[in-house]
Amino acid sequence: MWSAAALLPLLRRCPSFSLCFCEMRARQRPTQLVWSIAAGHVTITQPYIHEGERMRAVITGGAGFLGSHLCDRLIAEGWDVLCLDNLITGVDSNVGHLMSNPRFRIGRADVTKYIDVPGPVDYILHFASPASPVDYLKLPIPTLKVGALGTHNALGLALAKKAKFFLASTSECYGDPEVSPQPEEYWGRVNPI
Repeated sequence: MWSAAALLPLLRRCPSFSLCFCEMRARQRPTQLVWSIAAGHVTITQPYIHEGERMRAVITGGAGFLGSHLCDRLIAEGWDVLCLDNLITGVDSNVGHLMSNPRFRIGRADVTKYIDVPGPVDYILHFASPASPVDYLKLPIPTLKVGALGTHNALGLALAKKAKFFLASTSECYGDPEVSPQPEEYWGRVNPI
């Protein structure tokens, strides 16, 4: 399982990732952010103004455990972050401390529906999914939908914005583990090679 701290070195290997570490100047932003969900998809009613100096990420599942820590880390690194979460298993208090940060925005959105985000986006980090066997049993259809339709919609957003795409998954994709916790070197019971 990837931690937020382990994810950033991987992203740094992506072309143009180092652009986000350039010197950044703080600018004034409107403090009131208005969100609405219309016609079954997320829309931001206040347009985003890209400042050009910071990287901008959309994190689906951003109010979940890993997503919220990734929001914390990217904000600390100087990114602009848009967190999308339907709060089916995520908790808004996971990102509550970021609400006053002008570089952070949150939208309650179901990524299994069409996603429309105005303005440029550099990265789509798809972390949306219930992530425990208990949740899988309680929410089998939403789990399947976010894995298929949510990924499809997040990829569509990445294509439309010409953004880099990162898909996260749980260790459950490796099958029932023989060791717990699983180290990064563990191939699981479903060895792809």
